[in-house]
Amino acid sequence: MDSIENRGDRIHIPEIDEYLAKGLMALNGEVMELSISRNGEDGFVTVSYKKSNDSHLTEEGIDFELSSCECSSPELTDVKDYLGKAVHTSSALELFDFVLGHFSSLDCVVQFTGNAWKIKMMESSAE
Repeated sequence: MDSIENRGDRIHIPEIDEYLAKGLMALNGEVMELSISRNGEDGFVTVSYKKSNDSHLTEEGIDFELSSCECSSPELTDVKDYLGKAVHTSSALELFDFVLGHFSSLDCVVQFTGNAWKIKMMESSAE
């Protein structure tokens, strides 16, 4: 991940938080555009990223946590409710594992702010 643009890296989904962190470091903390898709093998995804034209995600976000002591907004009952909005999460793994259970690929804008990921997901046009 030492280039400004990475295409088609195959990674194990539990490594996604570290992968995103390395990508943002390679981009000097700039916002990144990310494409992620299930690889066909259990637990693997194909990921590509590049620097985004957006300087930051400005929308207020919704919280996403799957742990038993934290809950996402109760009014969000459909996975599609998370698309097109900035989603704040401490774990990109939990978010992508959940959403990729419903979609085979996503296009995203990713930023790390404070102590949370801010991820805006859209259904991939390549689907």
